[in-house]
Amino acid sequence: MTKAAGPSEKPIAGPLRRARYVPRQLVSAAELNADQAYFRELARRHNRFLHGCGVVCGLEVLVQPGGLEVLVQPASQAPRVVVTPGHAISPRGDDIYLPAEREITLGEARRCFDNDQDRTCYVVLAYREAPVAPAPVLPDPCMPAVGQQFSRVLAGYALTLEEELPAGWGSPPDCGDLACELWRDAPPHGAPGPCAPCPPGDAGDQVVLAALRLAPQGGGVAVSYAPRRRVLSLQFLAETLRCLLPRLTGIAPDRAAQGTRVAVTLAGERLMEAREARFGSGIVAALVERADDQVVVQLDIAANARPGPRGFRLLTTRGVANGAACGLQFTVLPGGSGYGDHLSSGIGGELL
Repeated sequence: MTKAAGPSEKPIAGPLRRARYVPRQLVSAAELNADQAYFRELARRHNRFLHGCGVVCGLEVLVQPGGLEVLVQPASQAPRVVVTPGHAISPRGDDIYLPAEREITLGEARRCFDNDQDRTCYVVLAYREAPVAPAPVLPDPCMPAVGQQFSRVLAGYALTLEEELPAGWGSPPDCGDLACELWRDAPPHGAPGPCAPCPPGDAGDQVVLAALRLAPQGGGVAVSYAPRRRVLSLQFLAETLRCLLPRLTGIAPDRAAQGTRVAVTLAGERLMEAREARFGSGIVAALVERADDQVVVQLDIAANARPGPRGFRLLTTRGVANGAACGLQFTVLPGGSGYGDHLSSGIGGELL
């Protein structure tokens, strides 16, 4: 690709200002570029503050031909490292897209392994820009000969091997630090602590994909993802929660009369750790049986319980399963509706 450089403008540290256009205004390149700088910095701050930095998807580092395992080759053959397509967010907040598989020949970084000791270097992906598409500039009376200017900026990347981690990259925090950070602004007990700091905007544009441990004189290469950071997409988080949280899929029976006692079966997934069921005022619920795919709940419905449909919840150690969110509800029928006869006959459920 065209030789690339870093971002074309410096980070905007203070308040953002966008252009405001008025009728009959003379709009120059400065106004249009200021508008682009405003929206680009807005997108960077969104990425940096809300999502963080790291690998979003793809960008696997593979040692050819054997994948991630240690590869032993003669010293005369430089091992090959391949980075697969993917997307990352830089510490500054720039989106970095690698559209196709890219091969790195370790011979390009001989400083990393031309010695008699084991060395570690890092596969680093950085955001880069390149001016492209030169076009003639219309002459001006004051500047008759201006030649050509690049009319486009190509958002690209640079993939390099570095001997040191980029400044500020460091190691990810351990779980204890993350737990403290989670409760920093709103701790479960006591007064709120100091607010969590915002990431700086000048932390660089490099993302570490992996570490390569290089044996002396081309003896072998091992890949480690220890310094790699992940940026989890909302889709990934939603799928993860779907696989971890309890979920309700059915309730039978789904109605009963005032002043009755009835056993209802809640069907679903990951319900074994259920500890409490709540059906609202006028209904006392007690767990009778628990299994992974269903829970039996005994309901004592007061004679003055509010009639009509209502939502319900099942509390588990994994989280709360909300019947209404799953499209389920339980209906309290007025007393003397005849539904109690159905319950006792086994058509609508079983009286306890």
